[in-house]
Amino acid sequence: MTLSFHRETFVVRTPGRGTHDVTDRVQAIVKSSGVRDGQCTVFVHHTSASLILRENADPTVRRDLEAFAARLVPDGDPIFRHTDEGDDDMPAHVRTILTQSSLTMPVSSARCDLGTWQGLYLWEHRKVPHQRRVTVTVVGASDFLALVTSPPHALPIAHATAMIITPAMESIRRRAFRIMAAPPRPASSDPRA
Repeated sequence: MTLSFHRETFVVRTPGRGTHDVTDRVQAIVKSSGVRDGQCTVFVHHTSASLILRENADPTVRRDLEAFAARLVPDGDPIFRHTDEGDDDMPAHVRTILTQSSLTMPVSSARCDLGTWQGLYLWEHRKVPHQRRVTVTVVGASDFLALVTSPPHALPIAHATAMIITPAMESIRRRAFRIMAAPPRPASSDPRA
């Protein structure tokens, strides 16, 4: 095993307020990272959208979360002075502060180790569409043997840039691949061979 680090960013285009399931996208990034066991941190780069782990089976959970947030932090509340982008501007910031901008989850067997009914969601707090940038960082133990036996041209970019690997290790990996890819030598009748 060797320590690996992988970071990848993607964009979620939201149609407006609501939760948007990003579980599959994050799981795909974790799988492609090469990390078998470790941690995955997901971060949203915005002050009016957040990340939540929530039940993924019942769609009424989405409606209930929105209803609760609307009651807790209503749009257009006269206590807010920051309304530069509309009556949902400051409430969106407050909703983000009350939730989370990042989540850290355990990685086990090259997957985020989520509970049975857990899903990872980006929660858009603004009423209008936005493009939200999300960064996934995965750190942990990877299977070095699997990387060593990958042909150099087939090594995913994620591994090439994410692994903490020295030039000497890369030389060993390439040499090992050449040896493994070479045709087997015929058996020799010489007992000294």
